[in-house]
Amino acid sequence: MTRTPEYGIGIVGTGHGARVTAPAFLADPRSRIRGFAAARADSAAQAAAELGCEAYVHWRALIDDPAVDAVAIATPPAVQPEIAVAALEAGKAVLMEKPVAADVAAAARVEAAAAASGGANLIGFIFPEVPSFAAARDMLAGGAIGEIERVDVDWRVLTYANQHRLESWKTRADGGGGTLFNFGAHVLFYLEWMAGRVETLRAALDKAPDDPRDGDTAARLEMAFSSGASGAVSLDAATDGPPCHRIAFAGADGALILENSGSDYVGGFTLSLERNGVAEVVAGDAGSTAPQGDGRIAATAKLAARLLDWVETGAASEPNARHGLRVQFLLDCARRADQEGATVETTHHAERTEAAR
Repeated sequence: MTRTPEYGIGIVGTGHGARVTAPAFLADPRSRIRGFAAARADSAAQAAAELGCEAYVHWRALIDDPAVDAVAIATPPAVQPEIAVAALEAGKAVLMEKPVAADVAAAARVEAAAAASGGANLIGFIFPEVPSFAAARDMLAGGAIGEIERVDVDWRVLTYANQHRLESWKTRADGGGGTLFNFGAHVLFYLEWMAGRVETLRAALDKAPDDPRDGDTAARLEMAFSSGASGAVSLDAATDGPPCHRIAFAGADGALILENSGSDYVGGFTLSLERNGVAEVVAGDAGSTAPQGDGRIAATAKLAARLLDWVETGAASEPNARHGLRVQFLLDCARRADQEGATVETTHHAERTEAAR
């Protein structure tokens, strides 16, 4: 009988790390959670006690543990690069959250470390792991609506932090927070994944006049793709209405629409094909059947499995640090477009990121 290989997983961060990352890895029989590290020792101890594993005094101790083969990072963006670079340089596989960093220079350092190590590394862009998103991409590539002419995204949700006007890294622009970085990172990745390269961006970031926090709670983006298609993105994380995440692709032969109005913002999408004014649901995701009622776990589990496949076989996978750097650059372009009130070109990615290094 062939013995299933076992890989030790160390998790840095105990919020998302304990709620999503740990159960995602545990869905793979090759994974064993070795322990947690966190900014607060009591948080690491509590998470470790629940899984019967170790609480490390510092993330460096976790990385230095020879029993840890892969490091999963679930920390604020401003903190993540230092941990990721150290883990990659130590020869560990690394699963990172999005956005990779708070700025392009830090994301470039992560990408450079990943390239130098040649080790397994993936980024938590989870929407392509959702079945209806994969079906939409296949249908678009197969010409189901002809050439894409227009893409519109409307994502509205009331986050806990915005509902209660909480101050944290998630609401601070200089820490990699704000709605553009939190939600826009996902959108910019999946749009390029499905519709092709974004070549120009305009952006307007906003918040309520009486909101004393410096981070944006809403973002409006306009873009042009290399294919000639145009697009618009509306993000609102402080809405008073029901949640909604809708992506509509329009072409000469119809439209494809991904839509989710449930509380599980990853599970529960439907994919509809609209032709001649008639819409037909062609795919869907049952959010109610997601592990622990959270679609993020199932999506992250697919990334975790591919990370271990990379470790096991040496065959690289995606999305990796290179894609994380690309999205970081697009976020930087959007922020600059807002500050300058101008259209920003995204065509000089290589030159700008090389300079950032």
